[in-house]
Amino acid sequence: MSDVITIEKDKVETRKELRKNALLRLYNFYFEKNGSSTRVAFEDTEEGVEDKLAYFYLADLGLITVRGQGLKFDAKITAHGINRVESEIE
Repeated sequence: MSDVITIEKDKVETRKELRKNALLRLYNFYFEKNGSSTRVAFEDTEEGVEDKLAYFYLADLGLITVRGQGLKFDAKITAHGINRVESEIE
């Protein structure tokens, strides 16, 4: 008998929303602060880890860059990330 693996739809939707909000925050920061990166810090909680993972997922896609590790690091949107945000507005 094989084990059944399930995914909670609510968690998937929450993660998608976290990624979308993180990308939008970095987009706005980029243009408000003359292209600067921002320091991002998270709490060592389940919610904080989910937030952090959202940033690393976006980095894996090439939409942002992150420098550093742990619960504090610098993040900046890339040209690819800017294009993604702006293409979803059209």
